[in-house]
Amino acid sequence: MKRKKIIKFAIFAVVLAFILIVGGTFLYTKMNASVRISFGVHGNVVFRIEKEVCTKDEVTVLLLDKKKQYDELYGNEIWNKNIDDISAVDYLKNDVINRLAMYKCVKLMAEDKKIILSNSDKTKAERYAQEYIEQFTESDLSSLGITKSAVKSIFEEKILFEKVYDSLTTTVNREISVDEARVIKLQYIFVSASLPDAQNLINEYYTRVTAGENFEKLASDNNGTEGYECQLARGTVEEAFEDAAFNLNTDEISQVVKTAKGYYIIKCINDYEKVATENNKQNILNNRKNAIFDEIYKEFTATLYYEYNEKNIKDLNFDTSYTVKVTTDEILK
Repeated sequence: MKRKKIIKFAIFAVVLAFILIVGGTFLYTKMNASVRISFGVHGNVVFRIEKEVCTKDEVTVLLLDKKKQYDELYGNEIWNKNIDDISAVDYLKNDVINRLAMYKCVKLMAEDKKIILSNSDKTKAERYAQEYIEQFTESDLSSLGITKSAVKSIFEEKILFEKVYDSLTTTVNREISVDEARVIKLQYIFVSASLPDAQNLINEYYTRVTAGENFEKLASDNNGTEGYECQLARGTVEEAFEDAAFNLNTDEISQVVKTAKGYYIIKCINDYEKVATENNKQNILNNRKNAIFDEIYKEFTATLYYEYNEKNIKDLNFDTSYTVKVTTDEILK
């Protein structure tokens, strides 16, 4: 469940692209929506989408959630660095505000589609919120500005998102052939096109491996930091490489393959990775669902209006030394 959520969020937070924070300057992008500088959004409201508002304490909860994920991926030193030419803190703010904007839009979609939370859903959200709140001291809650009502709201919106997503993607085509999902295992020798003698060098390597020289050793010695082994699914690399790779049977070696990056010789180690293929079937199904949802989501949000509180966005701060024990996503797992 957790993996499923992360995949969805990564895709649909990008769809909205509500606010981009660059070096302290706020840039606003939209589809066909109307964005208004607000003179009426006050108090602790960060932004409004139609009648739905997002408050500072909601943003704080997800800032802490995402900070834990960033720390686990990159280490705490990330907060002294830049990501995509902006500070990691501003990058995180952007990530969180986009996600919360998505929740608010989906909440409006749910109302439009008459999809509601059941009493059981609300009870779960209450229980999850209590579990999340219990990790903080009263002093922490006060200094961080987190309220149980904001946490409960986030859990309700996450549960509602799942209900809307599942409802709108029931028509997905679930038929996926083995060949479409097939994942293979490869080793490869690579020569960069930037080398002046690249063509001659790759031809030399081809002569050596077809004469019986150990492919793996030659690939390892030659490729360096490029690496020499991978699992490959369709649609993930340049077409010339993919076509050559998927035409190989186990233990077969390709001819020289020319790509924009350079030259390859490919050896198929296994032409059917069973477990990886089954996992890829689920990835393909999720991508199909995401495409259906994305189309509906774009159409629905195209005419929504947004208001933001620029001061509250600029004032969003959090202690980068503070780490939560458990995130909302982990509780929902």
